[in-house]
Amino acid sequence: MVDIPECFKKMTSFIRRAEEPDKDTSHPNSKLVAFVCRQYAMELGIAEPDSTKGPEATPFLLGLMDRLEQDKALVPAELSREQQREQVLAFADDVFAKADAED
Repeated sequence: MVDIPECFKKMTSFIRRAEEPDKDTSHPNSKLVAFVCRQYAMELGIAEPDSTKGPEATPFLLGLMDRLEQDKALVPAELSREQQREQVLAFADDVFAKADAED
């Protein structure tokens, strides 16, 4: 579990969601989902005004950027942003269906 600086509260849920498919790779799109969650978290972190960031912000974002570069190799290069979105939505539908079946 990654320690997320207080100034990045907005991205916490996306980082946590990215950690879940990292642990459970039973779904074929789990690595893509983790990558997309981290990518969105990075976008949120970059968009945060510098005045609200603390000294731990830059090292955290650099670490997240390094992780994204590593994970990028696991995402098929031929997938467009729209195709990635479709696969993430399919993953979410599968998760919802499993939860619904348990209820």
